[in-house]
Amino acid sequence: MQRNGFTLVELLIVMMVLGVLAGIGIGFLQRRGNDVDIALAMIRDQVRAAALTARSKQVPATVTFDPGEVGGSASVEARVLVPVAHWALEDGRSGDSRLTPDTLTGRSVPGRFGLGRRPDPDATLLTFSTEEVRHTLFDLRDGFVVGLDVKLDDRAEMALISLDRNLVLELDEDLFVRAKIAVAGKEQVEGSVELESDVPLRLHRWASVRVVHDGDEASLWIDDRACDRKSFHGSIWQGDNDTLRVSEEHAPILGIVDEVRVMAYERTDRQYFPVGVELVTDARNIRFDREGRLGAPVSFELVYGEERL
Repeated sequence: MQRNGFTLVELLIVMMVLGVLAGIGIGFLQRRGNDVDIALAMIRDQVRAAALTARSKQVPATVTFDPGEVGGSASVEARVLVPVAHWALEDGRSGDSRLTPDTLTGRSVPGRFGLGRRPDPDATLLTFSTEEVRHTLFDLRDGFVVGLDVKLDDRAEMALISLDRNLVLELDEDLFVRAKIAVAGKEQVEGSVELESDVPLRLHRWASVRVVHDGDEASLWIDDRACDRKSFHGSIWQGDNDTLRVSEEHAPILGIVDEVRVMAYERTDRQYFPVGVELVTDARNIRFDREGRLGAPVSFELVYGEERL
């Protein structure tokens, strides 16, 4: 006798197979969605970190894409500015820094932010040896910001900040600011980058003086104005046991010093995309200017199998 239809057992088997196939399909779609979401979140986090550095520190910052080798994972990382040392120069506390000065002289006086410090004429105001933290915290080779706040009482040549002779920030007798950065070669110093302000500091007025190296150029800043800029794609030369000095004994600051700051550029931990998510882009870098504005439009695609997102 000819049989029509399916038995209950056969129907159950078919339903089980369809259920397994549906589960596989849904699982694949969910995994694809999750992996792409993870990659997008990685990009978003690094872009946010770079933009925040640019806006808050008023220095350029970048995000770098790496599509990876054939069969390898794509990745993304940011280059951001992190605090190295912040010395408030007040009695009983050094500021927000974990790095305590080796010596701190002078006397406390009203400063720009709370108390500042008036240097002694025959002693260096602050010294700090970088020997023990040179390769961990105090590495300025990838870029830096070094500066202080100062209010001057008189005219003279003054040593504001120096990192041995590798970084010098000083005043001439007319109160023009000069900066000099030693350029690193493979095994020794290979020249220098020199900067000079176009206007002098004014007596009896607070000024914030900074020298910046952002990886592309060196610049000299007084308050929020760039006084000089020069292309600088190399690195500063640093020795293994340099000493940072503020208001050196041979040319002390005639006035009050406040808020000595050192910041360094660092790269965030590189984040690798999930396996299967490929990155397609013509731009390897997203660059934000010191105002946090995007330097140029950047486009990219995330590819998962035959899907392009």
